[in-house]
Amino acid sequence: MQTLPRRFLLICSIACSCFTLLTHSGLSQENPSGVSGYDYRRPTLQSGARLVFIGDSITDMKWGRQEEDRNHYLGHSFVFLIASRLHADLPQLKLEFFNRGKSGNTVGDLKQRWKTDAIELKPDILSILVGVNDIGRACRANKKVNLKQWEADYRSILDASRKANPNVALVLLDPFVLPVTRLSDDVVWKRWNGECIKLRAIVANLAADYQAIHVKTQEVFDQACKYQPASHWIWDGVHPLPQGHELIARNWIKSVNQRYKHTDSGAQLTEKNARPRVLIIGDSISIQGYTKYAEETLKDKMLLHHHSGNAETTRNGIAKLDSWLAESGGNWDVIHFNWGLWDLRNQGTHVPLDQYTANLEKLVMRLKKTNARLIFATTTPVPNKNGFRRRDSDVRAYNAAAIAIMNREKIAIDDLYGFIKPTLGEHQLKNDVHFNQAGYKRLSQSVVRSLLSVRLNNLDNRTNPHPQK
Repeated sequence: MQTLPRRFLLICSIACSCFTLLTHSGLSQENPSGVSGYDYRRPTLQSGARLVFIGDSITDMKWGRQEEDRNHYLGHSFVFLIASRLHADLPQLKLEFFNRGKSGNTVGDLKQRWKTDAIELKPDILSILVGVNDIGRACRANKKVNLKQWEADYRSILDASRKANPNVALVLLDPFVLPVTRLSDDVVWKRWNGECIKLRAIVANLAADYQAIHVKTQEVFDQACKYQPASHWIWDGVHPLPQGHELIARNWIKSVNQRYKHTDSGAQLTEKNARPRVLIIGDSISIQGYTKYAEETLKDKMLLHHHSGNAETTRNGIAKLDSWLAESGGNWDVIHFNWGLWDLRNQGTHVPLDQYTANLEKLVMRLKKTNARLIFATTTPVPNKNGFRRRDSDVRAYNAAAIAIMNREKIAIDDLYGFIKPTLGEHQLKNDVHFNQAGYKRLSQSVVRSLLSVRLNNLDNRTNPHPQK
């Protein structure tokens, strides 16, 4: 048997070693952060904007209390990483960064120092991460976090900041934990994680109520743990390692970028020149139907986004509306919405007319808090057929109840029912509530008309136009 040359064996050995190194270093694996590293899109920020980060030890990370000490003034948390990235890539903006994290702080502690460490710094963007110390103190005392007080304190500091500067952009980060070291015990983990889940629900509600940017850090770490164990990201269940801080930094920039849109070249836009952001809320008529055609028609004028999933009934809307409003960074200029088709079914999901009316009133009150321009879309007709799960007479009754609410609240109405009714035989599928593609295109014409009507009627004023007749 012929012996292989020594040089060939050496080359093979080096190649195998390099492949092993790449594999074990994770370079061949999918990026666990879900956000690219240096190939990212820059958020649109104002020149000279002040960014203040406040919270506990996760934010703190030994930032230097002497501002003139420029070696240490930002510490070595995600704040440092965000500042380094944006300072390097957007130097012309002359951004200012301030770390005001303080180890051991609870939300009550933040409240005590809020005037000095938040309001007096006059931030344009204010980022808050707090909660884990509230959990820790409660669990060590074998108690539960006082959720009512926790939310009240959090709302107090947000109210104070908005009072001082109504235009301040708020960024709320979810508290997070992972089952590592001191939290690896099943009983301990169940207690800490249970309290953390409750606080995250409050943060989600606050983000919706205050139109804040919501960074879902627990979801970020849970996703990352699919690629590397929890101990790779957080060393003690609470405090991130450098790579954990990098995950937070990347997702913070991504979330802010979704609110303050960019151009690919990094050129700066102003809010006045940005395309209005439109949220479409609805069922399958919008999901598989008119949204895509409206989006194509308005691609140079507006940014359209349909919420995840199906709006289904008004009951489902009450349960999920806050999460839909927070999608893609929230801050919607216009919200085009409909409920009705699922509510009026005679089977399964049926919501009686009086309950539908009460539910819709609650949803409208919540939508009005967004300060977006609102447009209600009437429910489309259904086939008149014996034994069908819906009746067109019910559609008219539910629409009448909805229209009464919209007229009272001075909310615009996109009358899809009246628009498509004359051509129903041509555009609706046989014995089906859905439409053919020509029908969806026609419905999109009404949607586009209603959106452009809002756009033309002074969108910046943010007051709802009178409903269509």
